[in-house]
Amino acid sequence: MNLPRGIKIALFDLDGTLIETHIDFRAMRRAMVEMAVESGIPEDRFDGRDILGIVDAATEEIARNGGDGEEYRRHAFALLEEMEAVGCSQPNLLPGIVEWLSELQANGVRVGVVTRNSRRVSAELLTRFHVPHDLLLSRDDVRKTKPDPSHLLEAIEKLSGIPSETIMVGDHWMDIQAGKAAGVALTIGVLGNRSPDWFNPCPPDHIVRDLAEASRIELPPA
Repeated sequence: MNLPRGIKIALFDLDGTLIETHIDFRAMRRAMVEMAVESGIPEDRFDGRDILGIVDAATEEIARNGGDGEEYRRHAFALLEEMEAVGCSQPNLLPGIVEWLSELQANGVRVGVVTRNSRRVSAELLTRFHVPHDLLLSRDDVRKTKPDPSHLLEAIEKLSGIPSETIMVGDHWMDIQAGKAAGVALTIGVLGNRSPDWFNPCPPDHIVRDLAEASRIELPPA
């Protein structure tokens, strides 16, 4: 890939971008809603929230009511990790991953993986497929995850770079939203088998089917 001049960091989402898993996100969301309701929080408080947004909202409300919000958060994350482990038991490496990431590193670009998944499951996946990377930053490592830009900004800081020297690649519009909010130089959306309107909530600079295609994008150097 002919990256824009000055790019020193490439950030990638994990699930669906680098590795295909079979995580049941709908079941995970239901589990988080049920857990919150069992703690006395009305279900309608979570309308429109994603999985981790539900955990955050419940944690904050429990703490406001004098409960142990952090303990609740730990239990929620433990349950999510169990469900992720099941969904990641038969993963597949997506096309072009090792080749492109190796090429990026060979050309002096530092590679970071920024994921909303747990550190344990994410690390096991990366190790299993020998995915080249310089940094893994999971939900267990940050207080706020994508689409909050602080997830990416922390990764960029740990990789000793700045947003204008960074690209963000992901298969969800939240990856793109986080990248744009962080001020990265370039965002790439990975469609997989979805239709192009998948990224309508936050269109990336470039849309590709997979990273094998992304690695062949010809961009102007400036």
